[in-house]
Amino acid sequence: MIIRYNIYRSTAPHVQCTAKNKIASVDGSVTSYTDSDAKPGIRYYYVATAVAANNKESDHPSNEASEEIK
Repeated sequence: MIIRYNIYRSTAPHVQCTAKNKIASVDGSVTSYTDSDAKPGIRYYYVATAVAANNKESDHPSNEASEEIK
């Protein structure tokens, strides 16, 4: 059972799932995330990992998504 998702962000492709890149942990029932700290004119790259009830984080992140606020 998934209890939460960890969200990671970088300004370069191929986001690494490190403490430095972790921007949020959200409840496992959440189906979307809004990055309220994103700045206009910067392309951000995101991945998410699932965390199980035993607090084990998935070994493989989600597919990478990217977005730039105009």
